[in-house]
Amino acid sequence: MPLSASPPHGVTVLQAVILTALAVVMMFAGLALAGVAGLAVGQGSGSVAVEASAMAMGQLFGFGGAAAAAVLWLRHGISWQEFLSVWPVRPRTVAFAVIAGAAYQFPLAEISNAAQEWWPVPLAKQELMARLLSPGSVVELLAVVAAIVLVAPLTEEVLFRGVLLGGLDRRYGAFIAIPLSAALFGLCHFVPSAVVYATAAGLLLGWIGLRVGSIAVTVVMHAAVNATPIFLQESWMPIRGFNVPTEGVHHLSPTLLIATTLVALGATVLLLRSEPQSLSHRHGQEQP
Repeated sequence: MPLSASPPHGVTVLQAVILTALAVVMMFAGLALAGVAGLAVGQGSGSVAVEASAMAMGQLFGFGGAAAAAVLWLRHGISWQEFLSVWPVRPRTVAFAVIAGAAYQFPLAEISNAAQEWWPVPLAKQELMARLLSPGSVVELLAVVAAIVLVAPLTEEVLFRGVLLGGLDRRYGAFIAIPLSAALFGLCHFVPSAVVYATAAGLLLGWIGLRVGSIAVTVVMHAAVNATPIFLQESWMPIRGFNVPTEGVHHLSPTLLIATTLVALGATVLLLRSEPQSLSHRHGQEQP
């Protein structure tokens, strides 16, 4: 079947795979370009600000570029808002999304810990990530927040929960769209334990995204998930199994895990009650 043979507004599995592969290729191209730019101005690797800026450029080129390509390729006569599932949400919905995202970081981290029992992350790699998430100056903090809390959630959510989840749902339904978009999202994280972590996050964000009908909520939740380790650094609040690099695998304390999971679930219930009708259905009659 030709790629253009999808029903109106839908995305096929093949198209989803192609867009994900394009995102990965363009991401590495963006990282390479950032590296060349850094060398051109005399800034090598090792600086947190430089590494965060390179990460942001890779995200923009990769996931942002693939999302833009999808809009040009697959938006068949519907508004860009409907195609990307971009609808405004209530302020209280945003507040609940922030709380839920920050709290979900801990059960998701424990899922990653469990995966590391099979696929351990070397200590050197843990320390590298801890250094990136522990900026030592205002400039570094701004660069890290821009890359990890703003650019990464926005570009990834537009592609995976906007283009892919929404498009796959329109063609196949939620039972295919949620796990497939989550799996493609997870695979883009490469490291096995990160793949498991991101796939679990993708399942959660996909379900909430379809229930609410707007990626505004998933962008905010994703940003809150990513922001939590930046603002809970080891030097401020050491938590084994979360922000302390160690040889071997350490798990979160049951008390912390249960408490944060309950907070996350409670905030999710309040979030869904805040937007009781899917925004995509509410705005479904709008035309470009």
